[in-house]
Amino acid sequence: MRFDKAWIVASKDIEEFKKNRYVLWSLVGMPIILALAPMLSLLIPLLIAPESASGSGILELIALLSAFTLPLLIMIPAITPSIIASYSFVGEKVNRSLEPLLATPTTDLELLIGKGMAAFIPTMIGTYAAFLIDIVIIDLVTYPLLGFLLVPNPSWILGMLLLAPGFCILSIEANVLVSSRMSDVRAAQQVGGLIVMPLLVIYFGSLTNFFPLNTINMLILSAIVLASAGILGRFTKRIFDREEILTKWR
Repeated sequence: MRFDKAWIVASKDIEEFKKNRYVLWSLVGMPIILALAPMLSLLIPLLIAPESASGSGILELIALLSAFTLPLLIMIPAITPSIIASYSFVGEKVNRSLEPLLATPTTDLELLIGKGMAAFIPTMIGTYAAFLIDIVIIDLVTYPLLGFLLVPNPSWILGMLLLAPGFCILSIEANVLVSSRMSDVRAAQQVGGLIVMPLLVIYFGSLTNFFPLNTINMLILSAIVLASAGILGRFTKRIFDREEILTKWR
């Protein structure tokens, strides 16, 4: 696998994304809003009346912040690629640039990795930007009350270093697979969006404390997600067929 060939494919797509305001908003605006909205709803009462926070109230705040904010930060890199990656091959079809792309001297693996990188890099940049904003705001508000920095803790670090990228890769692979089998952008995005539905189980499991996102559960879930990404990646490469894609589009 020649990385430089894959990067040419990725850089071309990234340049296209920069010209699309909808994509830019999805990469920057949506992650920040998803990450900030529930967190601020919990922190604003403390800003208005900090003296009302008792010892038990602070403990409840810590639990709620983790239950609301961390799952959203993990879900962001799974949601955003459904907009970008599902457009990867369908967009080429719509723009009539698919045939020249598939005729380039790149292997199927280089092409798939290039398309995946084009979605992975901007998605994780937006995710980590939202993560940094979150921890700064949380610590600025809670440090005067707690006397220590609340985040990032080990669970947050594991979530952002292992689980979030794992979900991002898994979502990209699934959406690229969908995009390569369909010929309509909206249909590809709708089908790709269904891929993130199982993540709601994790979100509500965390909220109800049925599946708390502690260190052990983070490691277990990360191992499952990364293994699933490896299996899906092999499957995507195996069924990816340039000739079939070109024939169907024609």
